[in-house]
Amino acid sequence: MTDRSWILPAVVLTAINTCLALALYPKPESLLLSLKLLPLMLLGTVGGLAIVVFGKTLRLMKGGEDAPLRKLMAWADWPLVRYLLLAMALAAMNKIAFLWLKPTLNIHVPFWADPLLADIDKALFLGNDPWRLLTWLNNDLSGFMYHPMWYFTLIGALMIVLAQKPSAEKSAMVLSYFGLWSVVGPMIHILLPAGGPVFYERLGYGDRFALIDGGPETASAADYLWRGFTSGQFEMASGISAMPSLHVTMAVWTMLCIWKFKRSWFLPVAASSFYVIALSVSLGWHYAVDGIVGGACALALYYALLSFFEGANRATSASALGNPTARNGANIMPQ
Repeated sequence: MTDRSWILPAVVLTAINTCLALALYPKPESLLLSLKLLPLMLLGTVGGLAIVVFGKTLRLMKGGEDAPLRKLMAWADWPLVRYLLLAMALAAMNKIAFLWLKPTLNIHVPFWADPLLADIDKALFLGNDPWRLLTWLNNDLSGFMYHPMWYFTLIGALMIVLAQKPSAEKSAMVLSYFGLWSVVGPMIHILLPAGGPVFYERLGYGDRFALIDGGPETASAADYLWRGFTSGQFEMASGISAMPSLHVTMAVWTMLCIWKFKRSWFLPVAASSFYVIALSVSLGWHYAVDGIVGGACALALYYALLSFFEGANRATSASALGNPTARNGANIMPQ
């Protein structure tokens, strides 16, 4: 198993979404403005590397090393650093392609599923709207915490899995990341287009969620998204989509990633992820069923890809055992 097993499909998925958005958006040139987000997204990667360097430097200093930075520079795995930066750049471009496709879908796919999803929520929670059970979570800071906490844990988890040696588990985990953004999110949005509780009244469905108070940050973000939706003008990080909740989808993906590759960190990561999952409902961004569907898709896609890559490994091993030339040359194939 090599990293090529996930890189090529990830590049193809990113290219397809990019081309779809550019082809379907009325003014595709306006989408290019958001390319300025690419270096901003990579700041998270640089920050993660800086934290690793800082931690190793402190350990060297505590061990009595006189020139810790010099020793660290000598030990550094520069090919791995370059690989991480390039892989994270691809992930950032994939996210930008999704941010292009989301407002494009808002133009071509009318919202209709909000009443249905709201009624499903009420049925699942035995006659209660689930946000009413979580209002105690909301304060002036909760809206601010919702996005950064989710983003930084997601970026950290992606860097951790990318730093692993090639394996079926790594390929399945990384490719599921790209598949969730590129395929699962857009396809389910097309099937069940919904704005979410925060836009329920503005979409003309009544005041059922009018009492949700997500705080000033949530209100400001909702106004920004609604302005972009109604004006038809592209805004960076715009687009409205409740089903599935990709916040919850990727929070579940993050927990799965940490459980597989950094289990000692699982409890704090799980706590922050469940906090984000609860906020997705209490702040009004999503119906609970949005997260249930998204989380189930994250698990299903990972295990489906894992089964595929493990099967490919077994087939390759069986072929090598039956072919002396392949067996003798297996250890010199490029990785």
